[in-house]
This record gives sequence, C-alpha cells and structure tokens, in this order.
Amino acid sequence: YLFQLPHAGGAAAVALNPVDGTMAVSVGKTDGKIKIWRSKKFLHRYTVPNDF
Repeated sequence: YLFQLPHAGGAAAVALNPVDGTMAVSVGKTDGKIKIWRSKKFLHRYTVPNDF
C-alpha cells in the first residue's frame, strides 16, 4: 500500500497499529529536526486492511 504524504520541506512520521491496521501520520515543517506532534489536529489517520 502506497500513500502520498504531504511533504513541503518537512518531515513525516508514520506509526502503524498492528492490532486494527490504522496508521497515524504526523507531518510538520521542521528545521532538520523531527517533531513529534502530540496534538491530534496534526494527525492524519489511514486505515489499511490488516492482512499482512
């Protein structure tokens, strides 16, 4: 499964939940450092079939 993630000079972090197959993706502009967003308004969730 391929996802086109927003990337405008920033960084993207992807976390896959093996239980229900959801992915939490946080994207933010950085200065070379990866920021971990704790606010849910910056999280984008994608659901993929859990068949792997």
